[in-house]
Amino acid sequence: MLRRALPVALLAAAAAGLSLEAPTLLQCDGSDYSPAAHPRHSFAVRSGKAAYELRWAVGASFADTAERARLQPVVAMTGFDIAVADKLGGPVWSSTLNGTEPRFQLSESTMGPAFARLLPGNTYVWTVRWASGALRSPPAAAAFHLSPADDVWNGTYWIGSNTTNLYEASFPTPAALVEANLYVCGLGFSNVEINGQGLSDPDPMLTVGPWTPNDFLNGYSTWDVSALLKPAGQANLITVGLGNGWRVLPPKDKLNTVGDYTNRVFRLAMVGLLKDATKPKMLVSDAAQPYWMGTPQQVVFDSLYDGETFDTRVVRKFEKVAGNIAAADGPQGAMVPWIGPYIHLDREVKAVNVTQPQPGIFVVDFGVNLAGVVRMTNYSKWKGYVPAGENVTLRHGEILQHAGIPGLTPQPGMIYTGNLRSARATDVFILGGDYTESKYHPKYTYHGFRYLEVSGYSATPAGLGKGFEVSLDDFTLLHHHTMLKQTAFVEFADPLLNAMQTAALGSQRSNLQTIVTDCDQRDERLGWIGDMGLSSSSIALNYDAHQHFTYLLEVMESEVYPDGSLPDIVPWVHGGDRPADVSWSIAFFNVVHEVWRVYGDVGVVERHLPTMVAHLGNVAAQARQAGICTMRTPHGDWCPPPLAAGNASTEQHAAGGYVTLSSYVVMASLAQTMANATGNATAATQLQSLLAELKTQFVACYWHAGNSTFGDDLQANYALAAAVSAAAGGLAQAPVIDQKLLTLLDASGNASLSGIVGFKYLFDALLRAGAPEYALAVMLRHEYPSIGYMVTNTIEPVGENLWEILDAPVEGGGMNSRNHHMWSSFSAYLVRSVAGVDWAHRTLRAPHLPAGGQPTRVHGASSRYESHHGNVSLAWEYIGGIQGFSAYPTVVAAAGGPLDLPVACGASRFLEAGAGGVWGARSVQSVASVAFYAGGALLQTAPAAFEQVHAALAAQCVGTSSQTCRFDLRRWSAALQAHAVTEVRATVRCEGPLTAAVQTTVPIGVSLTLEAHDGHTVESAVDGSAFTGVLPPGTSSYIIRRSS
Repeated sequence: MLRRALPVALLAAAAAGLSLEAPTLLQCDGSDYSPAAHPRHSFAVRSGKAAYELRWAVGASFADTAERARLQPVVAMTGFDIAVADKLGGPVWSSTLNGTEPRFQLSESTMGPAFARLLPGNTYVWTVRWASGALRSPPAAAAFHLSPADDVWNGTYWIGSNTTNLYEASFPTPAALVEANLYVCGLGFSNVEINGQGLSDPDPMLTVGPWTPNDFLNGYSTWDVSALLKPAGQANLITVGLGNGWRVLPPKDKLNTVGDYTNRVFRLAMVGLLKDATKPKMLVSDAAQPYWMGTPQQVVFDSLYDGETFDTRVVRKFEKVAGNIAAADGPQGAMVPWIGPYIHLDREVKAVNVTQPQPGIFVVDFGVNLAGVVRMTNYSKWKGYVPAGENVTLRHGEILQHAGIPGLTPQPGMIYTGNLRSARATDVFILGGDYTESKYHPKYTYHGFRYLEVSGYSATPAGLGKGFEVSLDDFTLLHHHTMLKQTAFVEFADPLLNAMQTAALGSQRSNLQTIVTDCDQRDERLGWIGDMGLSSSSIALNYDAHQHFTYLLEVMESEVYPDGSLPDIVPWVHGGDRPADVSWSIAFFNVVHEVWRVYGDVGVVERHLPTMVAHLGNVAAQARQAGICTMRTPHGDWCPPPLAAGNASTEQHAAGGYVTLSSYVVMASLAQTMANATGNATAATQLQSLLAELKTQFVACYWHAGNSTFGDDLQANYALAAAVSAAAGGLAQAPVIDQKLLTLLDASGNASLSGIVGFKYLFDALLRAGAPEYALAVMLRHEYPSIGYMVTNTIEPVGENLWEILDAPVEGGGMNSRNHHMWSSFSAYLVRSVAGVDWAHRTLRAPHLPAGGQPTRVHGASSRYESHHGNVSLAWEYIGGIQGFSAYPTVVAAAGGPLDLPVACGASRFLEAGAGGVWGARSVQSVASVAFYAGGALLQTAPAAFEQVHAALAAQCVGTSSQTCRFDLRRWSAALQAHAVTEVRATVRCEGPLTAAVQTTVPIGVSLTLEAHDGHTVESAVDGSAFTGVLPPGTSSYIIRRSS
């Protein structure tokens, strides 16, 4: 075993060269509230639970490299000290405990009677330090705030109006105030200021209340606002601004036939903790504050889809609010703590180009397609140009008009808005008033866009006469999304894979807007749960979505009917149906599974397992009603790409019932797995019986023994059959499934022809079939149809976005979003199987070694996963053998950078130097071939200019060793562009056999295994022993060789 135990005495003796670092990444139930780091930010931990889980990460530092090499593999956590105190420093509980994993549950069983002292509505500070034998680390502290009891809302009602959209109230700061917490729900969009300051840094954008089914539940956010209040005895001013937001979409699930007719409403309570007081004091509520003042503000129009109109001429006139909304007319749902993170400003994006395609109409290009709004800067410039009463009109679009869009005569340089459908996506800024701010951005709307059209007064005859110009500095794109920390950071030697991962991350980010929306731009932006289910694995890997998913599951639970059914959309507004398509409602199971697998949260499984069982009962009822072989399928394997772009009649649709029954089997398997995880043997046994029955029925319905085919004999049929086989413990037809899938991929040139459901299961199916080279080939394909085509096409290359349909540039506007995440399921494959970090299964995967002298396609990769317990990393590179290297001219053109072809036969990019010199130098022996691809298709007849590339590459690179030989392709850039070349691929023969060099880093307290593909051996390059067990903490180096 590589992990060896050193005596405690040795560790103590080594103290001079080893010190334990203070714990980091402290969390309680996912909340990382730190009064020092985030003095105004908090989201509450739900009170009343049976246990609250504390987590942290541990690390050590060493005197020098030699001490690190000697000691790091054997440093392990042996125990820890934990103390909990109230906000005033009063002790609640403390203990010294044994343990090897950095996590602990506060519960009655661990704390005894002290657990009852953790009271709702209070903030607690917990301190932890860890031990390794006789060594102790310095302590670290964090805080958590328990949500208040429901009675905090007694005497506090909804306030709002369809004409008044700005409210304020005054209240004094009491003496001896220790802490003030604000609980607030603002519907639909909302913002809050106290004494002119926002609630946090960064300030929440768009809303302080999440989108929920308001007849069922209403989420309130929690903020520690102590630092915003004035000294004792002085008056404070709290201001609440409201927009219509999602409330303009009437819910389909209404508990009441009357009431809740006011779109813009809020409900808040501010509670203070006073020194020496026996109970908290209500600082602001209807009972504590007798009235609010209200006024129309300068936002005279706002719409989620249509934009915002801001009129600087409006003068605020606050008047006493006549009264609260009648209790029967406000939202009827329960008030619940919004335990997920809020929407924040991710970054500010500067414009990269400004054009004037028509007189007085300017188009600003920000270079990326993202969700957000624009900030209009330099207000004085506009004020000096635009007369009173005239406006600046801002229209948003994802693309520019171009040839090929059906029914469109392109106007060069103008934005295209046909795919927004009825959404106007227009913000209007009216000048002439006493507006004192230097900048402006909309607060009660958002858009999905890359391009901004600026017009209004500038396009009028009077405006044209003034010769006004828009500059790069006049507008800034403010990109916002739910504040999830990115956790997976991967880089590949192949730039195409990097571009696809960037696109997946961006499409997911732009659609994280308190819920997970389908798109961010058109008259939809709904919580289609099928999209979320498809992306859940990759979102859970790419981001810390623990609390976000946990809260979304509560929202989904609220939409479950007594019959166990879910709708297609949560919250259920326009569109979709109930019961949901089974391939959509499986999202509930997917998300629970990811929260358990990735974040280790068994409590979430325990809370939602009864609903999973109930929903399976609903699906069983649907099967009985329609017949198990012909189950109701509203959507099925949605959006398979047409074989001929733009021709929907050439789409290959698997039969709806086939897709639905496949999802039913996988759904039952997920539930059975999670029942086992909770130790619910009764449920697990029942679900195992259901799974066996469904397995038999699936084969009876869709296996055609006469010609050995499943269903319609399409790619989707076999990707789904492989998923069924894996879920149900193996089908007898598994070898046929594997072979048919490979045969169909060969026939399509490695093009995935499935829709979004089959595509999700394709990569795991290929890996289980022992064909990882096929999975990688699907991702590296950039001829239509493919994800790579989105990146390399020259019409609309994606950046931080993904198309809804794979032939988007030649389709119309009906269903053609340019920022949809439903295809982003591939990101989980890239992170887990190509980059190699599979945190969900606590596994690091070694790279696949191609068989039979086939060239490699990706030279190496580097990955880092920021887990709750510290950073896990894996880097790998191929050495020797026959290797392939690619350059993508269109990707370079879109992203910038040098147009070169990097060739390396040894470790040169991702691995740390040294490691005992095990990597060694490998020279380039020969250049076997250079091929050119246009639109992904091989150029059979290359132009004469390209014939020089092979000889020039060989002359420059043959004989070079481990350092990268960068071959400059700029000499041929004109020919590459003339022939629309999208890839230049060189195959070289390197010195020595093909091996893979791997380096791993594992944090202390985490157990991971290094997994090699069949036919490979793993050898430690540090001590020469074969790998046989749990990876040691720290950095370890390995060589992967093919077994003899």
